[in-house]
Amino acid sequence: SVGNNKTARHNPSHDDDWDDPTFMSDLHEAPLLELLRRRFGRGAIYTWAGEVLLSVNPFENIPRLHALPGWTSAVAAAANPSSPAPHIFAVAERAWRSATSAGADVAIIVNGESGAGKTEACRQVLRYVSRCSAECRVAANAAASTAPGAGTGAKREEEVARLEAAVLDTACVLEAFGNARTVRNDNSSRFGKLTCLRVARSGASGVVAGCRIKTLLLERS
Repeated sequence: SVGNNKTARHNPSHDDDWDDPTFMSDLHEAPLLELLRRRFGRGAIYTWAGEVLLSVNPFENIPRLHALPGWTSAVAAAANPSSPAPHIFAVAERAWRSATSAGADVAIIVNGESGAGKTEACRQVLRYVSRCSAECRVAANAAASTAPGAGTGAKREEEVARLEAAVLDTACVLEAFGNARTVRNDNSSRFGKLTCLRVARSGASGVVAGCRIKTLLLERS
């Protein structure tokens, strides 16, 4: 049996399916883990915790989870676009708006144990930022051009693909060394990685004008 000093009273709010468990009453470890378990079971790997996004690695591909056009359309159609559902793109969108609208320096910290999905989370943030930048660049070019067809969907997707490749392909070089096999990850990074994007103001938004990646805390055996 378990002693009363090791248990906690059940609260009805623990049974609700919260996007953000900080709204629970009497929140503690047990209902938080149970909520994450229930959400994970139906494919909802992201959960807010106030300003922090919690992510549970599914170790498999979830169709349409990171489909950029689909996510932006869902946010636009949401009843309250300012409070989007928990998603890595919501974090990236908030950071992008702060950097381009307010001109603020923004930092996103991705933390977790080996195999938690940190590298993939960073990649998805960069994908989102690359698309925002490319769409802004295409819109600016279209406004400055009188040529028929300027700023079409094909041009936008071409610019998105070019910028994504320039930013994301650098990660492949870094992931080719300094890695090791762990219990949960066959290709675990043995270093910290700082990715700095320089954002230049362009029209109502901004564009990525440069990228610098620095490795930190490289482990040596």
